Amino acid sequence: MCLDKPSHLKKQELVFGANDTVKMMTLDNPARGILAEIDIQLPVWTNDPECVVTLERADGTVAWAGAVVKKGGAATYFAQFPDRIIEGSEVLKATLSLAPGGTGGSVWISPFIK
Repeated sequence: MCLDKPSHLKKQELVFGANDTVKMMTLDNPARGILAEIDIQLPVWTNDPECVVTLERADGTVAWAGAVVKKGGAATYFAQFPDRIIEGSEVLKATLSLAPGGTGGSVWISPFIK
């Protein structure tokens, strides 16, 4: 039995300043395949923002939205995407419910495509 192992795209650091609420990364061309997994890690911010990560197509259509992740938390999503075909140029966007405060911090996103 041969199982295809997902290829890990570069772990992306989304740096939020004290007043930022939205950051995004573009899946480089040719990032074609099936989105098998997304790992998300959040720092412990001064304030208590919650984060939602979305997958958006090149035309702006939201293909998937993850559950809320709280500060200091992490989430891993496996094959929970209704439309997991990646054509390239899709965007993973992290949206905070409010500004993180303090000196900000980094959200780390690691997509796996096979």
